[in-house]
Amino acid sequence: MRCLTEWRNRNARAFLTEFTATENRTLRWLSSTVAQDRNRILFMIEDSSARKYGSAGIVNIRWDLFYGEADAVVKGRSLPPGTMCSTPQSLLSWAREELGLRELAVRVLGDNPAIVFFRKCGFRETG
Repeated sequence: MRCLTEWRNRNARAFLTEFTATENRTLRWLSSTVAQDRNRILFMIEDSSARKYGSAGIVNIRWDLFYGEADAVVKGRSLPPGTMCSTPQSLLSWAREELGLRELAVRVLGDNPAIVFFRKCGFRETG
């Protein structure tokens, strides 16, 4: 809870909604939204020593259309160069192989600096 809350507050402008996160609010979000939604998956990014570095997920999974979107790609700590860029690529590759999703995208607001990050990771704008 602590890591997700801290990272959410540090990166608040990168999200669609801006608010001050608390550990209780994060717990409610995980238990009432993430855990209850069969069209959403959230992962922690960690090393072999279980040190947490960020999060990444897939949302808006449309099983009937074999579609999903990368979401909540958040860097919480410093990482070796290129590590965060490999995260959405690895996540979406996993989604293709393990979930059978064929079309994968990311949805970002036009004024969000994350657009530059996702371009570097090989995504392209479609609208």
